[in-house]
Amino acid sequence: MTTPATPPMPERPGIAEVSPRAGLDVRVVVSSPDRIGPASERILRALDRAVAKGRMTTEERTGAADRLRFAVDPAELADRQLVVEAVAEELKTERRVFKALDAAVTDPAAARMDERGAAGAEDVDRGMTLGRGHPMGPLALLDMIGIDTVTAVARSMRENSDDLVDEVPPPLFRMVEDGRLGRKAGRGFFRYDGTAS
Repeated sequence: MTTPATPPMPERPGIAEVSPRAGLDVRVVVSSPDRIGPASERILRALDRAVAKGRMTTEERTGAADRLRFAVDPAELADRQLVVEAVAEELKTERRVFKALDAAVTDPAAARMDERGAAGAEDVDRGMTLGRGHPMGPLALLDMIGIDTVTAVARSMRENSDDLVDEVPPPLFRMVEDGRLGRKAGRGFFRYDGTAS
């Protein structure tokens, strides 16, 4: 019996490709030293394809490549304001990675990026929809669920769980206090006339 061939998935740009193209300093941590070469080559080939298709200039490609750094030690992420985990969907592996990240990252700031001006809400969501193929960005999703609902659930999880559950980022509490509850209030990370909040 033969197994039918699976058609190749269309190549979508990943976060490690899109982010340096957008001017961000990117550090990619891989699982072992022998993975650095293949990871770097894959991203550089993707940048070369973008140049060949006229989506970026040679100078832009050089700049994007210069903003990429590869490492094996999660401690290399200590100064990062945003860390995107992209490991196999396996609980044991994910817990190991998050434990290493908790020890290494001094400034976990996913929802704080907007507040600090490191990236706007549109930028964060665009990075996740274009780079990860998510149908909706994380901040638009928070707005849809309701900022007050998310903070209440997160607070309850923190109080009732022995697992590693992060504190609710203070900006979310301030948003609740300011009445920026998301779609239901007409304003959260975004205004629901379609503009960023």
